Amino acid sequence: EIAASGAIGLLSGRGSNPLMFEDVDALREVTIGAAVTTSGIELTPELRSAFPRGLSIGTIAAVSAQASSVLQSADVTPTLPIDSIRTLLVITNFRGGLPIPSAAP
Repeated sequence: EIAASGAIGLLSGRGSNPLMFEDVDALREVTIGAAVTTSGIELTPELRSAFPRGLSIGTIAAVSAQASSVLQSADVTPTLPIDSIRTLLVITNFRGGLPIPSAAP
């Protein structure tokens, strides 16, 4: 999510290249330097984001938009280079993601 505009999309890694933020509504403002964070979307109590809202991911480095498209995309520079992370905080009490299916009788 881009906190300033509320734009949401799909974020994916591309190896050593910047992250790719795709499928963003073209009517939403996406500006270079804008902060990108986890959205923490909850569609229903059973269907929600795997991550809590507001975790820093990075900043918009470049924007790609076509005048005829309803979607736009952007390159995102990670807050921290992935290969520089030495310590990782694991959140254990956040109830996100899809529910675990119950065993069939």
